[in-house]
Amino acid sequence: MIRYSLYTFLLILFLFANANAQITENLFAYYNFDDCTAADQIGQIDGIPAVPIECVCGISGQAVKFTGAQYIQLGDVNSGLNNTLTGDEFTLVISLLTSKKNGPMTVFSITEDCDSYGYELIYTPVQGRFTLNIRSQTELTSINFDDDPGACWQQVSINRLFNRLECVVNGKLKYTQKWVLNPDFHSLGIPTIGGGGCSGITTTRFIGLIDEVKVYNRILSIENAQLVTSNVVNKLSDHFQVIYIGQSYAVNFITNCPSGVTWAPTTGVSDPGSNVVELSPTTTTKYNVSTSYEGCSEADTILIKVLNESNIQCERLLLPNSFTPNGDGLNDTYGISTTYAIDGECLFQIFNKYGGIIFSTNDPNGRWDGRIGAEFAPPGAYLYKVRYTCAGNKYTKTGTVNLLR
Repeated sequence: MIRYSLYTFLLILFLFANANAQITENLFAYYNFDDCTAADQIGQIDGIPAVPIECVCGISGQAVKFTGAQYIQLGDVNSGLNNTLTGDEFTLVISLLTSKKNGPMTVFSITEDCDSYGYELIYTPVQGRFTLNIRSQTELTSINFDDDPGACWQQVSINRLFNRLECVVNGKLKYTQKWVLNPDFHSLGIPTIGGGGCSGITTTRFIGLIDEVKVYNRILSIENAQLVTSNVVNKLSDHFQVIYIGQSYAVNFITNCPSGVTWAPTTGVSDPGSNVVELSPTTTTKYNVSTSYEGCSEADTILIKVLNESNIQCERLLLPNSFTPNGDGLNDTYGISTTYAIDGECLFQIFNKYGGIIFSTNDPNGRWDGRIGAEFAPPGAYLYKVRYTCAGNKYTKTGTVNLLR
C-alpha cells in the first residue's frame, strides 16, 4: 500500500493548525462552547442562552445549534463588553454554518431594537451576502459584503479602528469602509448572538451553527484577521495518484466533522462511510467524495491511475509545465507527477535563470513550495533537472516550469 507522502502529512497538519489558529493578545472575551455552555473562556462575561444549549460538532470542538428559538446574550450592562464592541477600536470574530437555502438571519446584534442605535450583522446565505447595519446619531449605513461561496463554514471578522472598518471572511478581505468623520457606535443594547436587533421584523433569528466567538479590545491586523478566519477546508489530501495493479493508496478527506461522508463509486474503497480510506481500484478510477452536515454540502475528487508494472516507460518522467503557489490549495507546489517510474536513486533540483540551485531533494515525492529560502520566488520561468533510476538504468530529465502568481 502507498502511504501518505511527507508533503501530504504536512498539508494535513497545516490545514488543521490554521483551522484552530488563535491570536490571544488583546482577547477580551472568548466563547468556544466546548463544554456546552456559553462561558467566557477569558474572563467573567458569560453568555445567557434563551433556551438550554444544544451542542453539536463545530468548527473546533463543539458548536451551538440555533433552531430559531435560541439566542445568547453576552454579559450584561455592567460587563464592559458593550463598551468594547461599540468603542473606537475592536475586532469581532464569529464562525457560523447554515443551509445555503436560508433567507436573511440575524447573526449578531448590539442594539435594543430595530430602531435603536447600534449595529447588527445579517447573513443571507441564499444570496451569499452579509450585511452590517449601523445606526447612530451620525451614521446610517448598510455595508454589504460577499460570503465564501465554496465553503460551508463562514468565519467572519469585523475590524474597527476609528473611521475605518474592515470585513474579512475565511481569510479574505471582503470590504473596507472609510468615513470622513469617526462614527459613534454607542448603543444601550446587550451584545447578542443569534438574534436581537431586527430579528422577527426584517430578519429571522439565526438557524444553524455558531462557534468560536471572539472579541478583541484592539483591532487585529489584516494578516491576523485572515489567520483567525482561515477556513476549514473540506478537501482531499491529494487529487491524483498513480499505483500499480494490486496496490492501494491511503487518502484523507480533511474535514472537521467526519460524519455523513460518502464515496462514489464505492468499488475499491476500504470504508465508503469514512473520511480516511484506502483506495485500491483495479482500473483507472475517478472517485468523488462528499459530506453533508447541518444542511450544507461540500465535495472533492481524486483520480487514481492504475498501471501495469510491465508497461512502465522509464524515459517518460512527467512534470507539470506550471504551478500557482498562491495558497488556494490548488497547484500550490511543484514536483514529479509520475514518481512510480522511480525505483532507485533520485535527485530533483530547481534552478534560477542564472543556474543557481534554489531547491534540491532526494525524495521523489519532494515538492517545491515556490519559495527561495523564506521569501516568495518571483513569477517567471525556472529550470528543473531530475536524475533518477528506473528498472536498473539511470536517466536524466530536464525542462522548464513557469511559476505563476
